[in-house]
This record gives sequence, C-alpha cells and structure tokens, in this order.
Amino acid sequence: MKKNFPLFSLLLTALSSCSDSSTSATEVSEPSSSSKIEASSSSIESSSSSSLKISSSEQQTSSSSSNAKSDLQPTNYNPDTGLLTDERDGNVYKTVKIGNQIWMAENLNFDIKDYPSTITSRDFYGNDTRYEKEAICPKKSTEDDCEKYGRLYTQKGFLLSLNDKRVFGHFPAVPDSIQPYQGICPSGWHVPNFDEWQTLFSNVYLNELVATEDGGNNKSGFNSKIIGFAFNKTEGNIYEKTFGYDSTLTVYATVTEATANDIEGIWLEANHAQVQLASKELFFAVRCLMN
Repeated sequence: MKKNFPLFSLLLTALSSCSDSSTSATEVSEPSSSSKIEASSSSIESSSSSSLKISSSEQQTSSSSSNAKSDLQPTNYNPDTGLLTDERDGNVYKTVKIGNQIWMAENLNFDIKDYPSTITSRDFYGNDTRYEKEAICPKKSTEDDCEKYGRLYTQKGFLLSLNDKRVFGHFPAVPDSIQPYQGICPSGWHVPNFDEWQTLFSNVYLNELVATEDGGNNKSGFNSKIIGFAFNKTEGNIYEKTFGYDSTLTVYATVTEATANDIEGIWLEANHAQVQLASKELFFAVRCLMN
C-alpha cells in the first residue's frame, strides 16, 4: 500500500531482451537518447517508447555525476573481480559499473543491532541509543532471507544518525556540504542521493536493472529483486505480515529528505519506477555507490 504524496514519477516501459548478466563487475553502454531522463512539467503518459520522464517543473536533469569522484578506488574493492569486501563483517558483494558509476549489485546486509553508539548525550533518542529496531530481514524475516536479499533499514538505520549530530533530527538530513554521505555503507562507499539514482536511470533501461526472476532481463547486472516493503514492524510478526506490506515493489534509500516525518525513496517495480515520499519508519533496501 503506497502512502503519502508522490513528488514526481519515473516511468519506463520494459523492453524485451535475452542478454545474460555478468557475475562480476559489468559495464553497461549508454542507451540511445530516446531513453534519457527529460524534464517535463506535463503529466506522464504511458508510451510504447522507452523514454524516461520526470513530471515535475521543479526538477532538472542531473549531470553525469552529482559529486566529484575520486580517482582513488577504495581498498575494499577489487577492480579485477568487481568484488567489494565489507571490512566490518567480511561480507562480499558483487558490483556493477553503469556509465561512470560503480554500484553494489546486491542489497547491503550489514547487521546494525549491536553497532556501538558514539553519542554520549541521550538527549537525542531518550534512553535507547541502540539500533536493533532499525533493521529487519525481508520476506519471512529469517537470516536466510537477509543472506539472499539483504537487510532493510529505517532512515535512522541507514544514516546511522544516532551517531551523527550533523544529521540526527535535521531535514534535509544530509546537506550537500557533507555528501557523499557514508551512512551504513562500507568505507569508500555511500548512500546515494536522488541525483545519483537519476544518473543511473539515465544510463540504462529499467528492465535491464531488474532481476530475471522478477520480470526483468538484468542485462546491466544491477540485479534488483522485488522483495516487498512495509511501513513498520509489529513485534513478533514476520515481515510479510506487517502493516502496509506490498510484495510488488522494492523501495531503495536515498539521502534526500523532504520533511520532518517523511523521506524520498526510489520505489521500483518490475516495469515502473518513481520517487515518492515515505515515512521514515519504512524499511528501505540499501544499494551503496562508490565515492
């Protein structure tokens, strides 16, 4: 069940393709100009073409990168294999290069329930400075599900905002001056902002991002799986039985916050993607992007 107010939509008709994805880092060539994001103040209309449009007069097309990129790759990334090793827990992730960006090709699976708090004052969050309520496994809420699909995090969780006075309780939560913002990502990687997601959609067709088992062709190797979402977790219930559960889409985290109570997320279905406001209590999937 979708809630709150959509800001604008990214609408793309899925294209047929039989290409197989790579198991390591994959570079995707830039599609033709017909697939570019185009600024538009008119409402979105379905089309048989592959154009991707934004229905907002306030948004502008993004540049090829919203942040200056370092020429130095992080030491936890192996460019020969395309593998990222998270030094905190030893988890290894596939990555994919699309355009000039290098993304994780799997959802993050970092367990934060025992993450140490560095905040000495309890004024921020009462007497509870732990993160055990800020992450959950999808599907049947088992560790096997986390291993297969990655963990899902609230906004407090993916920003690790209890540990950072610069973003805790603020909105926009992550100002441009401190982006790229690592948050819950491994060192050298960060939680992407909206412009960086927009750059991704500018460089590849939507169905090339979606896993084959969920109706895409995954030509890009991004391998987005449709794992469902919920707005909050009732203690003792599995994820699929929580309030607001919807199995038809996945919601990805961004650092672009809109209000005190809501945050922008990338709502992705098999053949449709949009940016929409969501409660900060929503559990988001996280795809980290290399700095």
